[in-house]
Amino acid sequence: MEKYYPKANLLFNNFVKELSHNIVYKLLKQAQEAGDIKEDINLELLVKIYFFRIDNLVFKKNNLFESYGKAELFKHLVIYNLKGIITGL
Repeated sequence: MEKYYPKANLLFNNFVKELSHNIVYKLLKQAQEAGDIKEDINLELLVKIYFFRIDNLVFKKNNLFESYGKAELFKHLVIYNLKGIITGL
């Protein structure tokens, strides 16, 4: 996409940055401050790792949406990852 559609790529990258930094990070930070996420979790690193790898998994050729259902992907990409960082489990 970057080579043939640079404007679309820039738009996508800006969307991912907005979503990851201004929405997801802030929600995780609120949860951590409320004691729902382990204190030793580096939220900035967690968000960077998740969003740097997610586009390769779901938006590239032969992506996961072609092989698995949305419900199964949601459980594995979101639910199971959050369960690893929340307290009380």
